[in-house]
Amino acid sequence: MSKPTNVEEIMERIRKKMKKRGAKWSRANVRNKISEDLKLLKDNWDVDGLNYQIFSHRKFLGPILITGRELVHGEVRRYVDPALRKQSEFNAAAVRILNYVLKKISKNKKRHTKRRKRR
Repeated sequence: MSKPTNVEEIMERIRKKMKKRGAKWSRANVRNKISEDLKLLKDNWDVDGLNYQIFSHRKFLGPILITGRELVHGEVRRYVDPALRKQSEFNAAAVRILNYVLKKISKNKKRHTKRRKRR
């Protein structure tokens, strides 16, 4: 017959291993990381790349190279733009959903805290 599982014992072993590896996981650290990641998502959901600039440092060949690159860039954009547009739409929807879920979690947490205080 197998030994019953002791969750506290397992968690203590996990904590010791994490401490040995230098992992600094705490609720505050996780919350900060999630906040940073959400800000990153909010700031970078649009992958369109309209601010792309073509330039050359060459004095004489530069204008010719720039014109050639702009022509190629325009042709490539015809094929890439639809995929980028879909990705941006998906990213925007994901950010909206995450914001909605985080607001719901916050409201539920506040409601839960009020109920605990009443007891």
